Amino acid sequence: MLKYMVGITMIAMLPSVVRAQSLEEAKKKIYYEKYNTAKDELQKLVQQDPSNAESWYWLTQTYLENDQLEQAKDTLNAVPVNLKDDPWLRSATAEVLLMQQDSNTAKPLLEAALKDTKEKNPGILAAAAKATIESKTGDAQQAIEWLNKAIKKDKDNPALYVLKGDAYRKLADGGNAYKAYMEALDHDPKYAAAWYKIGKIYTSQKNAAQYLEAFQKAITLDPNYAPALYELYYHYYFTDVAQAKAYLEKYIAASEPSVENEYLHTDVLYASGQYKEALQEANALIAKEGDKVRPRLYKLEAYSHYELGDSIEAAKYMRQYFSKSNDSGFVAKDYEAMGNIYALLPGQQDSAAYYLGKGADLEQDSLKKSAYYKKIGDLYGKEKDYKNQSVWLGKYYTAKPNTSNVDLFNWGLAAYLAK
Repeated sequence: MLKYMVGITMIAMLPSVVRAQSLEEAKKKIYYEKYNTAKDELQKLVQQDPSNAESWYWLTQTYLENDQLEQAKDTLNAVPVNLKDDPWLRSATAEVLLMQQDSNTAKPLLEAALKDTKEKNPGILAAAAKATIESKTGDAQQAIEWLNKAIKKDKDNPALYVLKGDAYRKLADGGNAYKAYMEALDHDPKYAAAWYKIGKIYTSQKNAAQYLEAFQKAITLDPNYAPALYELYYHYYFTDVAQAKAYLEKYIAASEPSVENEYLHTDVLYASGQYKEALQEANALIAKEGDKVRPRLYKLEAYSHYELGDSIEAAKYMRQYFSKSNDSGFVAKDYEAMGNIYALLPGQQDSAAYYLGKGADLEQDSLKKSAYYKKIGDLYGKEKDYKNQSVWLGKYYTAKPNTSNVDLFNWGLAAYLAK
């Protein structure tokens, strides 16, 4: 009879066991920063069991981690009325309010959540601490006190030590932050997030040797820990494009699919000199994104065509880039590129000079500014337009920090030829 009753009890428990497992899986996705995948799983959970307050909390987190504050607010509005005062929901609501700089309304909610659980629930203590750490005006020292209480209840949970390290980083206390992250590794030697966070300490100090070592340790412990892979890609993008491309492809394989990843991969193909492949991916993105396509993709198309020797196509895409972008976002290199493209087209030297001149206007460095003037002068010289050549070589001579007799002679010669 007892065996039969145990069997009945286990069958009755199955749905809740499955829900608990699903929640843990969703939380694991959040750990790997797969927020959209976690969101989908959590939406199913709250549909299956609307009374599960913790699932609602973590669903809100997927939006907050993705900087989708309005969606987080909508989620909280969809919570059943009888759950509004649950500690998990109070914590989530307080975090949203803190993101809106409304600490006066948020603080009583956190206090109520902690009071309801007698400050003994490590999950609620961690939620209160996270909300405080994420807030610009949050009291990090108070967050540390809450986390210390949480650790007493759940001392082997590495996430609590990492959160404590984050609180110390908010206080600009790198030494204690490092110590807290190392404590996380003491309790779980394979917790890659701890090495990643240590790397972020050194990133803020611009200590490349140390942060590269930390990020490498993170992916050695867990080759699928995407945040560390991204940091390695970003570092090498400026120093070794081949390495950057290798890390980016590992990052894309380890993270969830996104349009952002497609942009990054197209960009690194161009940077590594794979212009035809970059054009293929750029064209696919333009077709896919339609009106939502980012204007810089047209610039990448233009640069790729330019490198492949197709100035007509390069000019077409640069014109699209200029027409679809905001003027305030243009930099000197944009105008220089357009000028260089027009310089290769017959009879377009005036257009080339116009854009190179616009680039010179934006350039602050006097040496680089004078180089623009020299390029325009040489452009007119090739066309035997000595009058305009003399004008621009005069600007070059005047703007160049260290002029020479040769510069003066070239200016004088152009003026002589222009009569």
